[in-house]
Amino acid sequence: MTTRALFAASLCAVIGFIMHRFNVAVTGMQLIHPTGYFPTWQELVISMSLIGLGFIAAGLAVTFLPVVQPGGGDASGGVNAVFRLQWTPPSGPSSPPGRTGGGR
Repeated sequence: MTTRALFAASLCAVIGFIMHRFNVAVTGMQLIHPTGYFPTWQELVISMSLIGLGFIAAGLAVTFLPVVQPGGGDASGGVNAVFRLQWTPPSGPSSPPGRTGGGR
């Protein structure tokens, strides 16, 4: 997945969140105020705060979780390569550590 595709998906999620919020608010308030409704500044601030918290959570995830390779780049030269863990088979005996075979 490319950086542009991730950005497009994130942008669609944010726009969907905003549209859903306004859809619920406008259609719900249309019954109470048939003349029209626009959200108050408190509702706008709460919506923007939730989006901001999402950005902060994503930033913390990238900072503290293995999302991007340290040093940037991968074998193909991409700057924002996704960190991929490779599986290595266990070495040694097949019994769990700390157990010795045999005995009762």
